[in-house]
Amino acid sequence: MTTYKYLAYDLRSQQILEELPLYGTWFQSKLNGPGNCTFSTKLGGNRSNVLPDNFLLAATIPGRSALLVERNNQLIGAWIIWSRTYQSQAKSLSFTGQTLESYAYKRLQTEDLSYENVDGRNILRDLYLRMQSSPQGDIHINVPASFGELVPREFVEYLSTDFKFYGELVEELIAVETGGFDYRIEVTYTSLGVPQFNLLLGYPERLGVAYPAPSVPIFEYPGSIYNYYWPESTAEAANRLWVTGQGQGVGISSVQIDDTDNIAVGWPYLDKVVARPDTFEEDLANVAAQLATTYDMPMTRPTFEVLPQRYPPFGSYQLGDDALFKVKDARFPNGAQYKDRITGWELSPAGENGPESLKLIMEGSDELSEGVEV
Repeated sequence: MTTYKYLAYDLRSQQILEELPLYGTWFQSKLNGPGNCTFSTKLGGNRSNVLPDNFLLAATIPGRSALLVERNNQLIGAWIIWSRTYQSQAKSLSFTGQTLESYAYKRLQTEDLSYENVDGRNILRDLYLRMQSSPQGDIHINVPASFGELVPREFVEYLSTDFKFYGELVEELIAVETGGFDYRIEVTYTSLGVPQFNLLLGYPERLGVAYPAPSVPIFEYPGSIYNYYWPESTAEAANRLWVTGQGQGVGISSVQIDDTDNIAVGWPYLDKVVARPDTFEEDLANVAAQLATTYDMPMTRPTFEVLPQRYPPFGSYQLGDDALFKVKDARFPNGAQYKDRITGWELSPAGENGPESLKLIMEGSDELSEGVEV
């Protein structure tokens, strides 16, 4: 039987405050950004334990407290409580929260900073250290040791007069085509049972296990997958891509890339322009080549709903891992194998709305092989 424990946690003091009696819980975790959560509880003694109302209210103050979630005695995440709403007729409190990555979007970068020939991961390290440099702004996210300068950024500057939040600067750092990388905040217990938050940075470009490593999880339908969605869209896809760089008007630099194979088999021209105003003309061809696969047609980003207790069990794979999905049904009557990367999950513990369920969010891939025995 799967068991959950919900713990209220004070962000600054690092103290576990109370175990909370919750219902209607839903949790999301994402790579490279904040995930969301919703949950509820009751006031007025209408609960499954005897935690007094004043204790519960003091332990769940928005902006000060976080919710730690244990599944089968393992921490699976921490969500900062950002709002709560009381409803008098039902005597219920409803909460919303986000993972620890959201804190950077609540903190303004107030210094003039510049970095020359510094790896992007070391810039991000420095931003997190500065964000937590005062006791009042420290939520105890552990920052890794400095990295070698694998892909140094030629010049990066942040001005206090830009009035940007740390979260915005992190987005800019990880999004570049050359030298971008993954990040997430890992939530675990130490050997002494104390919660700890670790900033993880991946390079080259990614966190997680890559195929064909033997630990890559394999999901099957029918089997551990109980439902899936297979969207196919050309809304953002293109077979002719223009990437523009520096300059304006007649002086603007640009590169065009055509998917000649796609056009040759019968697709009409479908065009897209992507602006990269900070890219030098000599770098445009490389940037365009990296972008081209992003807009392959048709674009597929499936979602798989899986049984978290079935093999491979939830917790045996991580955000950023590659995964194989083997499907045989009306959509793929001859069987199909699909490889993609797990970039998010949504977990609903068992409750009034049904049994425990897990939705895997994928990066999007064209690595589909049909006619594969399942």
